[in-house]
Amino acid sequence: MAETISSIEYKEQKELFGLLENSLKRSKEIWIEIQSRTDATMVLKDGTFGDLGGDQEVKADVMMGRNLTEYLSGLPNVAEVITEEGTYSEAKSGDYTAFIDPLDSSANAIRTLERLRLELPSSQHDLPFGTVISLARNKGTTINDVVGAGFIRQDTGYSYIAVKGLGFYIVEPDGGQVKVELSRIESQPRTLSDLLKNGWTLWTENYYPETRTVVNDKLLGPNEKGYIRSQGCGANEQVTVAAGEAAAYFCTTAKLHEPAASVLMVNEAGGVAVNPFTMEDVVSLPLRESFRTQKYPLLLAINRELAEDFNRRLLK
Repeated sequence: MAETISSIEYKEQKELFGLLENSLKRSKEIWIEIQSRTDATMVLKDGTFGDLGGDQEVKADVMMGRNLTEYLSGLPNVAEVITEEGTYSEAKSGDYTAFIDPLDSSANAIRTLERLRLELPSSQHDLPFGTVISLARNKGTTINDVVGAGFIRQDTGYSYIAVKGLGFYIVEPDGGQVKVELSRIESQPRTLSDLLKNGWTLWTENYYPETRTVVNDKLLGPNEKGYIRSQGCGANEQVTVAAGEAAAYFCTTAKLHEPAASVLMVNEAGGVAVNPFTMEDVVSLPLRESFRTQKYPLLLAINRELAEDFNRRLLK
């Protein structure tokens, strides 16, 4: 009996899921190799907070980028690899272009490497860092062309994978998978006031001056100060919205190496990804042309009512 179109699509989706899962596993192997390098914490470029073009770069970034690019470019269905640091693989035939952030939150990674070097035990206060992979249909030019995305927290081993049409999944270190559907979460906050009163997490990139000013002057009221939270790892903050662990993520100056993955994740989980000032979907943002340099307003929320409340506050 011939396969139906839907069954063929499902097979392709599962294959893409496997490609992402294996690629994230490979990045974990690379991270383990990096831990043995004494020069991994060497600072190659010292960035300045607030300057999106000057993020800190350490030797571990380069090691992860080069090794993961080599792995991905060796896969028969990956045509090209573009990294946050600007590394490009030689283009070849294939189904996908891979956009990667080899090591999101270099500062947190350095802290972990220093802790390991001193043989100190892990702590619940360890801050997250990880690797982001987004796969777009080859020659795709916008976020809407991203059909698969993955993020692995290198500090915990948890992975987060989304495939367009298949859904969003948390993959545990032992391989167990949990599909996330945000609509199943009870007692969701529908307004920012509800979010803050009921202990939900709101992530904001408050170390960027532009975002901090908007949050303080427009988003939060006089009695709502102090609820700004940031881990220094934008990818993880964005992914936690898709996972239902946080209610919203807000930034006025987001670079696309993280949203390239998180927008698909949030949408597949049933959440909302919009420009908070216009409420327009962000899937049309020009991914390929502005992956490394341009910055855009971004709001991720677990439901549309909450996103609309953000919008009302920003425009009042």
